Amino acid sequence: MDRLASLLATGGDARITIDESSDVNKYLASPFPRDTITYASTTANDISAKAYDYLSNHYAMQIAAGEISSAEYMALLEQLRDKLRVAYNLPADSKIVFAPSGTDLEFIALLSAIGADQSPVHNILLGADEVGSGCIFSAAGQYFADETALGVSTEKAQIVEGLPRITVSEIPVRNQQGQAHDSQWITEHLIARIDEALAEGKRPLVHIVHGSKTGLILPQLNDIDYLMQLYGDKITFVVDACQARITSKALQSYLDRDILVMMTGSKFMGGPPFNGFAICPAPLAEAITYMPSGFAQLFCRAEFPEYWPGRDILADRANLGLALRLAASLFELERFQSLHIDQVRNVIDGFQSMANHVISQIGGHRILSHAADEVSLPATYPVEMQTMVTFDLNASPGLLGDDQGRVDVITFQHASDIHLAMTRYDVRLGQPVRCRSCGDRGYNGTLRIALSMPQVSSLAQLPQIERDKKLSADGASIISAYKKALHSIEVLQEAK
Repeated sequence: MDRLASLLATGGDARITIDESSDVNKYLASPFPRDTITYASTTANDISAKAYDYLSNHYAMQIAAGEISSAEYMALLEQLRDKLRVAYNLPADSKIVFAPSGTDLEFIALLSAIGADQSPVHNILLGADEVGSGCIFSAAGQYFADETALGVSTEKAQIVEGLPRITVSEIPVRNQQGQAHDSQWITEHLIARIDEALAEGKRPLVHIVHGSKTGLILPQLNDIDYLMQLYGDKITFVVDACQARITSKALQSYLDRDILVMMTGSKFMGGPPFNGFAICPAPLAEAITYMPSGFAQLFCRAEFPEYWPGRDILADRANLGLALRLAASLFELERFQSLHIDQVRNVIDGFQSMANHVISQIGGHRILSHAADEVSLPATYPVEMQTMVTFDLNASPGLLGDDQGRVDVITFQHASDIHLAMTRYDVRLGQPVRCRSCGDRGYNGTLRIALSMPQVSSLAQLPQIERDKKLSADGASIISAYKKALHSIEVLQEAK
């Protein structure tokens, strides 16, 4: 790897580490461009060639030096804050906190709920299986790895110093049959958890999910407004939009309600993993007065905006790897935001047709990205959620053989094996996600096909015929790789 690629794999936790034999990280993503068929933005992206060239040209001196000063880091992050405000048309007084990953952003969410009296917090998550696995730890105020992005040794599940007592509960977003709960069901269960927390003297921190791993948005805005009217300032909300599948209008609807929004640049935005940011409305930021001492192990000073209370306890140092990953992500965001909505819709229409063909050819069926009682077609989903498709691999029984001593259901573990095997044929999709139970065998196997902003930007520049040809060829490659991978799994099953 060259200097830039090496730097892009620094300044994060162990998940960012590149395996020397394969040149990919834990999520099979590379810190340099590759010529592969990749629809994996629900998990992690390779950096695009255009973003790689952009970094090479605009940050040549920093890349050559391999480091920047803390003052340069602060100036660079301020420039990136300005870019974000322009790209999303954010209020000028909105505060933006940067983080090494979406998992680290959960600590910022906790910060928004901690009052001056540092009373206990009860964190209510939605669909823990449909958010990042490490978030279960950070949502509880615990270190989620043995080392932080700053290289500080920690103990996984140990409480971050200075945080008040934090408890966590989780509300599922799907039933055992894989059907999504509707917003009313979610709201009723939120009320029960909120009431319990308040009765125990805890402050509820209520998660809103805008774009889960399967594209769910819960609860809906009208139910959020109802909860706000019901509880007033007794509760705090936070939006998990870490997939970044959110329009400027939808983002603003949360900020108008003084709700902090967490996003990452490494999913739909198409930047290299790991990088994230929290957008905090000014009124909420002004109410935050406390900085836990343990945050000095997690964040650099410049990652919090100037005048943020308590930021002086954080290390005055730089994380060049994070800065470069953020810069690449915002480069992709600016490209995408410059597109006309009709260009985006045309690309999505072609993508949806390709995904439908892939699913029909491999014998799968869609996992709906809406509540079970809705009958809307994919074209009526929010546009940002049409960039991803989740599908169950079990459209009919006997997919791995019937009476030949092999399994009759493709389980989550089988899907994980298939997902990995497909990469041997230069095809990478989103990792499997748990949706539908298959009893004592766990969950049915799934895969996810998803566009990224750089893919949309590139496809939008092609004439219609060329775009359709490109998507059709990619779909054929996915089908071929899946069948080859499935065969390899069948052989393994026979061997057993």
